[in-house]
Formats: sequence, C-alpha cells, structure tokens
Amino acid sequence: MSEEAQYVVELNRNAFGSKEWTAAHARLAEMQTLQLISSLTFGQVNEWKDQLVDPEAAEYTIRDASCPNEYVQKLTEIHNFT
Repeated sequence: MSEEAQYVVELNRNAFGSKEWTAAHARLAEMQTLQLISSLTFGQVNEWKDQLVDPEAAEYTIRDASCPNEYVQKLTEIHNFT
C-alpha cells in the first residue's frame, strides 16, 4: 500500500469527515487516476509499436533536437505564415 493510501486509512480512523480527510481522499483519487491514465497510455503506445512494420524507419523517429531553422522557414513561406 502506498504512503498516500496509508495516510488516508489513518485519516479514516482518526479524522473522518474533516477538511484534511476530504483533501487526502481527493489527492489519492487524483494520483490513482493519473497512474491509470499513464498505464493505459504506455500500454497503447506499446501496442502501436508492435504493429509497426519497421519501428526504426525515419517517419517514426523522435528527434532530440528541432529541425533546422531553414526547414521551418521554407514551410512558413510555402504556407504564407509570414
């Protein structure tokens, strides 16, 4: 059991219905929700990754650095964003 969950259990016994109890429950629920969303997201990404024909192909590459400015400039000229 997580520290946060143990804290909520303690508050259930000693401070039921207090503002502190309410805040602890809300915080625990948020943390559990974010953990669930994270798990679902990583699961989906792994599922998609398994479906890729060639995960090393250039179109699936995540860059560490942004594209050179001259590439971006060309795009803005083409689409009249300037």
